[in-house]
Amino acid sequence: MARHRPMPSGRRVAVAAALLAVACGRSSPPAPSPAPADATAATTDATAVVAPDSEAAYAQLLIAAIVRCGGPPALRFDADRHAITDGELRIATPDLYAEYLALPPAGRARHLEDAARAFATDRDGPPLREARAQLRPVVRAGVYFDAALTDDAPPGSPPVALPRRPLGEVTGVGLAFDLPTSMQLVTAGDLVLLGLSFDDALALAIQHLDATPAPFVELRPGVWTAAANDGYATSRLLLVDPIRRLPLRGAPVALIPNRDTLLIAGDRDVAALRAIADLATDAAAAPRAIHTVPLCLRGAAWIDCAPAPSPAVARQLRGLATIGRVDVYEAQRPRLQAQLGGDVYVGEASVARHQATGAPLSYATWAFGEPTLIPHVDHVGLVAAATATQPGASLGFVPWERLQRVLASRLARDDRSPPRWATGTYVPTAAELAALAPTADLPPP
Repeated sequence: MARHRPMPSGRRVAVAAALLAVACGRSSPPAPSPAPADATAATTDATAVVAPDSEAAYAQLLIAAIVRCGGPPALRFDADRHAITDGELRIATPDLYAEYLALPPAGRARHLEDAARAFATDRDGPPLREARAQLRPVVRAGVYFDAALTDDAPPGSPPVALPRRPLGEVTGVGLAFDLPTSMQLVTAGDLVLLGLSFDDALALAIQHLDATPAPFVELRPGVWTAAANDGYATSRLLLVDPIRRLPLRGAPVALIPNRDTLLIAGDRDVAALRAIADLATDAAAAPRAIHTVPLCLRGAAWIDCAPAPSPAVARQLRGLATIGRVDVYEAQRPRLQAQLGGDVYVGEASVARHQATGAPLSYATWAFGEPTLIPHVDHVGLVAAATATQPGASLGFVPWERLQRVLASRLARDDRSPPRWATGTYVPTAAELAALAPTADLPPP
């Protein structure tokens, strides 16, 4: 089963996490490709590997290591796409480079060996007879599964279809094959070959994950995490029954600031909620960030939420949600704008600090009459329609909830993750504008 197939182009998209800490074991490794002058040669002597001073230099080190491990010899670094590629395989480099820089010198050679082995092996995926047993769930920001916006396919090549299910507005659940040295995302074509619906495959994947020994542990009173270092920490969000059995004060609240961090507390536990907010703030700065939007377990489903057992907790978690949501929107916006062209404006989600409280507030703008995709933000700035002689004038800001209440039938929600609301060329009537009641300044959160 090839990576991300079936595809008309036959290309493969690698989505791998280095898990082995072993050398490639080649007795006569091929000579590495020449590295640029600013790249330090990679050796098996960890003390000899220093941090390269650019992502391009790091890419050359990784290319050389992959070739030594038997990987494709025609790899090159595409600086515009921040990826190593040979036209089929694609290895995104920003997170790998960030992880490399964060390591002490003694760990950098091992990082290169681990990453190289992961990308040089398992390139064709598991045999069909083994594939069902290797299914695992993958929890990420929803945009991660939108291959049309995240995949670097050549122009004219259709994007691979990655089935997913939303968890709230900005989170998604997909599927992966858990291979010995990597994880490989499951495509719609893979599900056809397996003869499984997405729901059936996800149920199997959750069963397999639940059977993996990785208990939940208490980091401090009321703060729980998944004791795993296998690339599926955030996926354990889906182990609903074990999470329900945790001795929490209230219903479970989760934060998934990066791929290796799942934090859980009860929605009535002030101290624990403040603790997971602090921990998530730090963890969100690590490589492979996801987001800091809180999720609450309601029945069998996780939804976006805003726990407020105290004013201080409410402010802290609301601030995390605001920044996390904006980060997800802005990570997607440039590619979405490029995909849609100039006929539609993809609204920018921005953050401001309230003058009195310092709390973060998110906002976007909508110029009446101009087709716009509005992100879900705290406030929307309204701009009057321009005329032949006059530019549009600012009318003020409207809270998101009021905008939705007044113009629910005028704004069309799309099916992307995160979602946006299309305005078309609509211009609100005088009565609607009066009901919107925009204010000149952003109100406090």
